[in-house]
Amino acid sequence: MKWDGLSLINHTDGILIPVPNEDGLYTHVRVNDCSPDTTHKYYPLSSAKRGVKYHLASGEQPVAVYLPDKPPEKQIIGFTEGLEYKPLLASFNLGIPVIGASGGNFASSREAIETAIAHVKSEVRSSSLRSGAIAQKSEVGEDDFEFVLYADAGSIINSHVALQYQKLGEFLPNLKIADWGQLEDQENGLDIDEVDVNNLEITLITINEFKEESDKLIYQQKAFSAWKSCKQLTPTKTVDQDYLDLPVPPKDSITAIKSGLGTGKTTNLIKWLEYLENYGVVSLGYRNSLLLQFANKAKFTHIHEKESSYSIRDCRGKVTACINSHHRFNGDDFDGKVLILDEVVSVLKQLLFSKTVKHREQAIDLIKEAIIRSSRVAILDGNLADPYIEFIKAVDPTKTIEIVKNTHKGKKPKLVLLEGTIKKTKLRKRDHSPWLYDLITVRDMVGAIASDSQTLLESLDKILSKLGFTTFRVDGKTINSPEVKKFLEDPNKYLKENPIHRFLFSPSCESGLDINISNYFTHFFGLFFGQLDADSITQIIARIRDTEVTRYLWINPFTKVDDSNSIKSPFLEKLQYHFDQRLKRDLHLAMAGENNQEEFISEILTKVKEDLSSPESQLAQRLEAMINYEKANLRKCVYWLLEQQGYDISNQYSPEHKEHFKKANQKVSKEKIETKYQNSKDIFSANNKYVGKPWMMLNQDASWPERCALMKAKLIQLLPNIQDSSFWNPELIYLIKYKYPNLITQLENRIYLEKFDQENSPALVKAKRFYHNLLTKVRNSKLCPWKIQPRYLFLKGLYDLRLLYFIEVAGEFTADSEVVRELIKRANLKKIWQGLGKRPGKDPIKFVRWVLNQIGYDLSDRRLSDEKRTRVYKVVPMKINVLEVVEDHKHDNYVYGVINKLNEVIEQRINRDYNPEQLETLRWDDNNPIQQPPSSTEFEPKNPHQTHESKSDENPGQPTRINDPDVPITVIEDPPHLDHENIVQSEPNPNLDPHPNLDPNPNSDPPVNCPSDINIWEIESVGEVPLEAISFEDRQFIADLIISYSTTVEEIKVLRDESRLTKEQLQLGWDLLPSSEKERLRPLFAQLNQPEPDPFPIGQKIKARLQHFTGQWMRLIGEVVEFLTNSGDRLLLLRTADGWEYPLSCLEDIQPLSWSERMGFQGT
Repeated sequence: MKWDGLSLINHTDGILIPVPNEDGLYTHVRVNDCSPDTTHKYYPLSSAKRGVKYHLASGEQPVAVYLPDKPPEKQIIGFTEGLEYKPLLASFNLGIPVIGASGGNFASSREAIETAIAHVKSEVRSSSLRSGAIAQKSEVGEDDFEFVLYADAGSIINSHVALQYQKLGEFLPNLKIADWGQLEDQENGLDIDEVDVNNLEITLITINEFKEESDKLIYQQKAFSAWKSCKQLTPTKTVDQDYLDLPVPPKDSITAIKSGLGTGKTTNLIKWLEYLENYGVVSLGYRNSLLLQFANKAKFTHIHEKESSYSIRDCRGKVTACINSHHRFNGDDFDGKVLILDEVVSVLKQLLFSKTVKHREQAIDLIKEAIIRSSRVAILDGNLADPYIEFIKAVDPTKTIEIVKNTHKGKKPKLVLLEGTIKKTKLRKRDHSPWLYDLITVRDMVGAIASDSQTLLESLDKILSKLGFTTFRVDGKTINSPEVKKFLEDPNKYLKENPIHRFLFSPSCESGLDINISNYFTHFFGLFFGQLDADSITQIIARIRDTEVTRYLWINPFTKVDDSNSIKSPFLEKLQYHFDQRLKRDLHLAMAGENNQEEFISEILTKVKEDLSSPESQLAQRLEAMINYEKANLRKCVYWLLEQQGYDISNQYSPEHKEHFKKANQKVSKEKIETKYQNSKDIFSANNKYVGKPWMMLNQDASWPERCALMKAKLIQLLPNIQDSSFWNPELIYLIKYKYPNLITQLENRIYLEKFDQENSPALVKAKRFYHNLLTKVRNSKLCPWKIQPRYLFLKGLYDLRLLYFIEVAGEFTADSEVVRELIKRANLKKIWQGLGKRPGKDPIKFVRWVLNQIGYDLSDRRLSDEKRTRVYKVVPMKINVLEVVEDHKHDNYVYGVINKLNEVIEQRINRDYNPEQLETLRWDDNNPIQQPPSSTEFEPKNPHQTHESKSDENPGQPTRINDPDVPITVIEDPPHLDHENIVQSEPNPNLDPHPNLDPNPNSDPPVNCPSDINIWEIESVGEVPLEAISFEDRQFIADLIISYSTTVEEIKVLRDESRLTKEQLQLGWDLLPSSEKERLRPLFAQLNQPEPDPFPIGQKIKARLQHFTGQWMRLIGEVVEFLTNSGDRLLLLRTADGWEYPLSCLEDIQPLSWSERMGFQGT
């Protein structure tokens, strides 16, 4: 517009629209640009240089005011975004005055809006009087008008728009927001000028409700975006191949491949290996079932199956192993070889987080060393994403990297997604009974059933078998049976030869399962409760390759995580911030009163900060944030991944809740209880061989009885001497392991809290011991910082909350009672909620119940008979109900007695393990008796003659195995306690010197020569403590063992052969012995160390038997050879003609070959 206001300077073609104010005067003019490709819909016609300004005289932006043609029936003033069509059409359609602001920027026009409101009120009153709508002017007061904002579609999830709306509410506190379903629907929602207002059901919410909901939804939106960023891949090369055909990668390169199941990743990889036949290859994975299948296809040696070092050392050897077998490798075993990391996403998750990985730091170092020293690295996964690539690149930035993404999605099977059942209009998302009903009742079905619930699969197996169905189950209990191993070798062949009605399988065989038989299965059911992550769920449903088989899935909406030791944020930055804050606070609280406190804290924090910058820490923290979101939104995450992979997720099923569904669910629930109770009986009656042992571990192929024996020992360890009481029975095991798995933790917390204000309380002693061990680890080795979780801060939060005082004085209360408001007020203090790991939400009673539950209390409630039916609450001990396994007439007395007994034994253990006297043994300075020279992380050169038997962490006299995720051997369902510092719990021996001097004869040989080297001083939240970090209490325990089992040479031999302690570990205990004990023992050890004559001369031909881990016996023929270990130990081995070597200590029925056998012996 020119300076004189008489003509226009058009910016673009369009519709010229004047903007009226409350008086009908045009204060602004805009051009509506109707070009389809425009990025701006409206252009103001103004020019500050020519005196025609955009702003009003007040400096505010103009607003539009539109009045209806006739007096409104309702006293409502509306607000919308925009200055042109939207407020005009809204006023016309709704029949009310409407005020519009450009972009919803009402805050920039506050004075103009207040002026408009005053004028509109006056006009409405005048027009109403003139039309006779009201009798007297006084009947329309100032407060009779409602202010309603007709928000745009998706506005509640747009942070910028939502903020503008909230600013309007600041000067219109009674503002309401109109909701007709459009607030969250940015894609398909309709604005007020686009809907038929005559058939519109509108709900009004307050601006505060809008703000709360907006904050929540925007938070969820940002969290979802952060999670999705962990699933994205940035490729350097994209292909669309139904069957992969990629060229052999060059030397000094990393090839990363993302391609879906069934696209021939393994076949293409084997082609590469045929071309690279002169290169050695090492394939590292996370499940032996998968590795065994790959070994058979690619003709590799599976280290788990064949205990030999030759293939590993061979520069052309081709071996595959689980990462739990990392101790079998040295860094130079990878020099110039090809490294394969198949299913790399699962491999790295296992490496960083799994409890089955021993010596985590060493395992991580080996993987990193392997990546660096290999000539070619191939990583493959259908769920490959940028975070894993960034880790690999950070480990070895010198290699060229090609990231290949195969976009081919192929034909996908149909999905039917069970959302839950509808009962009285309410969707019950956790109800999966319709699928249970079909599984049990439909007879003309050959169904595959996948689940991450071992108990459910076992219970369904029993029910289906009773109904006459032929079943086959593969899970943690059956994975190592001969029949299942036969099945896994060739699933298609086995199923053809052995027709079944139901095939049930768990994640134990997920990665190793590949069933591509067609027209066999008619249905596939997947029931997933949250033990599997989203990536694994999308993988397991594709293990049945037949795309004609419909997948009927139910996925838990979320997984409840009640972990008070950390803040479960989905944002990396928040996790890092709270980890830093919590660790610092916990350290200062725990180290209070120690000399040089600040120096020690600085030493720990400096090391933690240093290790947090490592590639593995960066990956672990990012994955933690991802996992936190995924657990809280499991179903949503799985659906998104399925959609990305090409599945149609639109078929979502929500049937009405019916009686036959209920009966099916009850039947399965009853069987699950019986299964758990039977498991409890198995544990109760298990062998006692692990009870009281200082260290407990099993080999990978442990049977169910072996695992029960271990679980029994662990429970007795948590509840010392409980086996000697009348309460030790299957019912107790069922109660604490299955029904109330957090009960022991809750009782522990209560005991710690009740003693918290004592000087050197058990909680403080426990924290000091933890940081004492951590400081030692800091001085000697590398940390896994993401495994550190503050121990003391949570209890301090409960104490500062004055929870015990609340329980004492609360009496009966409501949600609005003063005691509740005071508790919530304190809980909102940062120092408290950050310690608790949880902040109060909208419902105060929900938080009160949660915090009481942490120490074994709960709330009972009743309703008053007043008009509002107010609910009144009272604190009560948590109700324990095990009526399903205890008779009614005995139940209450049993529960009362068992809780008292648990309190008694747990308090005794806490008082024993964390008494103040232990603080006297903790040394924080550089003269710490457990301080040793730092252990090198460099890989030592391997003895060329070293065998895996001598290198293994297991006793050579036992089958050489290591823990593996295929066979869980620990109590993994919500570990019921926090005492993880160490398995050995012993009282200090008053006869031992608390500050021992070194042996006066430092050059003398260690007293015991024991070939085992098992490091089991494991701290759950820090990682595994190396030999040099063994605590003083553990050394005392070893010294006690030496004194107790050293009366005769024979006893010392038993100690040496059966304790499974290494020579070095026994030496630590020896150093604590008083001089008198050492003098007594030296002659006995001298006799023990006299060399014994060889049972068979070197070179003699012998025969023997060896029991294979499957239970079968092998006949061996060979000659006796000698081998010296790196530590100088001398071993005799039987070497067969094909080069296999077996320690004589592993063999049975060893006999020299007869003359006739020797004559026939020709090296075979």
